[in-house]
Amino acid sequence: MKKISVIVPLYNRAKFIEAALRSLVVQAADCDLDIIVVDDGSTDEGPAIVHGMAERYPFIRMISTENQGVSKARNVGLKQLRPGCEFVTFLDSDDVSTAARLATDLAEFDATPELSLTYGQIMMIDKIDHLTLAPTADSNTAIIRSIHVGAGIFRKSLVDRVGTFDESLPQGEDTDFLLRCFETGDPYRLVETITLYYRQHAGNMSRDKEIVIKFLIHALRRSIVRRRSNPGARIPENLFNMKALEHVYFEFEK
Repeated sequence: MKKISVIVPLYNRAKFIEAALRSLVVQAADCDLDIIVVDDGSTDEGPAIVHGMAERYPFIRMISTENQGVSKARNVGLKQLRPGCEFVTFLDSDDVSTAARLATDLAEFDATPELSLTYGQIMMIDKIDHLTLAPTADSNTAIIRSIHVGAGIFRKSLVDRVGTFDESLPQGEDTDFLLRCFETGDPYRLVETITLYYRQHAGNMSRDKEIVIKFLIHALRRSIVRRRSNPGARIPENLFNMKALEHVYFEFEK
């Protein structure tokens, strides 16, 4: 089975972390799974929940750090990859991986061994059944292809060449990382897999939207500069598809 590490940054998400980890645990039979939770200085019960699950599932491990932000947390996780790791992906602690997602996308690498990256879609939701880990019947949903490192599975050799997340960026670090991956020119595949449920709640909507947009534009500009100096570097023309959001209203979970 393929060896894949899933890096899960954690900061004060006690309400959501168990569901996030359960959604990965149920896929353990499909791959050689290594879950790395990086506790970024949480002050709630989240780390205790992770410890309890790690006692039951030895492929879950937790690294604790001082609070330094999600980029640092992801980079700490990247430094903890075990020898023999073949693939890397990410899951935010308030999101939920879809059933069989790992097996579905890892099969793409079997079908095309030269692939370095698969990149799928995400489903935005506002209500989830915590038993089935799927959207409830009355949940508002929208399937989009956007910037989310959890939508990708990255070959470890690609990550080694691209490097780490830019910790100097307060926002847009995921955009910057992903664009650098595509700019390598390595073979990739945009798959139709719904890779995760992106949970809408008050906590993930509290950031200043102007700041988010500012650093998204900053990351795109950096990519343009790199591509001007390296004409061979490209990003997919159809990487972003947000049309499904035009007519959907989300009720944010409190």
